[in-house]
Amino acid sequence: VGFIAFGWYQTQIKPLNKTVLRVEDIKFSLSHVERRMQLESDANPFYTSSVDNLRLLPDIVLSQLTSEAAILKGGIELNLTVDDEDVAGAVRVRGNLAPEVEATVFADEFRRQVDESGLKRSEYEQMLRASVMEQKAREYFQFLAPQEEPQVRATIISVNDAAEADRALELLAAGEDFTTVAVK
Repeated sequence: VGFIAFGWYQTQIKPLNKTVLRVEDIKFSLSHVERRMQLESDANPFYTSSVDNLRLLPDIVLSQLTSEAAILKGGIELNLTVDDEDVAGAVRVRGNLAPEVEATVFADEFRRQVDESGLKRSEYEQMLRASVMEQKAREYFQFLAPQEEPQVRATIISVNDAAEADRALELLAAGEDFTTVAVK
């Protein structure tokens, strides 16, 4: 019995805990990837519509996990943080809860979201942290972007070859009206 149990563990349980994706120091196990694939498949009927679509699922989920890890790392480099209150806010938004909801109602909603996702609590929190960090990074870069950019009005003379372009430049340099040269 012990030999059978050992063989079952080696072939069925141990591979699920094996790291299949690493982004810097963030690791994702095979079981985590499987749970995320199930979550994505349940949330998007595109994957169940055909076998070809289902074959895309592993690559898409691995890409999502890689992006989430990169967002979490990149946010840290920008000195952005996601604390527990930020995560709680994301839970409230997803559950349509008021900001001042009772702790027991919040805990029940959080538990419901985790159970519904099929993920472990830590995996669900990491997914929420990445989502919040992405939003904070967007706001950060929007803040840095100028509200207005200088604009230039341009007019163009379209020609068929270099000889026509040279001729148009000569006429403009000689002082001829731009509209007249453009029409010629």
